[in-house]
Amino acid sequence: MALGYPNGVVKEDLPIEGQIIRVADEYDAIVSKRQYKTHIDISDTLKIIAEKTIPAYKTGRTNAKNPKYSQVNPQIMHALLEVVEDDVNYEISCVEGYIKHIEEQIKRLNKLAEYIEGYNNATKARDKNDFKELIEYILQPGETIENYSKIIEEYKKAYEVRKAHIDKLKTEIKKIRQIKVDDWI
Repeated sequence: MALGYPNGVVKEDLPIEGQIIRVADEYDAIVSKRQYKTHIDISDTLKIIAEKTIPAYKTGRTNAKNPKYSQVNPQIMHALLEVVEDDVNYEISCVEGYIKHIEEQIKRLNKLAEYIEGYNNATKARDKNDFKELIEYILQPGETIENYSKIIEEYKKAYEVRKAHIDKLKTEIKKIRQIKVDDWI
């Protein structure tokens, strides 16, 4: 009875493409949230897979066909770590771009608050008219003098959520960089 890949090929004899697909599939299966299991952090997922780069003879696994080999090719694990770190850095840059947009909107709405206060405190009709024009210029579709304070609060909440997300991603990168891969090859 042939085991493994077609023609009974196993471990180190598997084509590199097959090894890559195997690791990618395992990564996706562990990290993805499913109805029947909770989400596992990226760094924890990578640690689980990195442990499989240790050859059987170092772990004491006695059922391995060839104890000098590991379940995961260390070269593929290094590539996976690099790809995941690049992906996390890209996500950070995207979120940082969105945070800049949020900051601009908060700044704009704070300026609107100043103009509204100026309008309310103006005593001359001309000054009131000038502030009214500035207010109308700053307001965007869907925004009104009545709802702008609610909108600015929503932006502030979004800002805090995104900042916390970036902090979590940066922590993940630190953890990823600490993952050890057994380079037995």
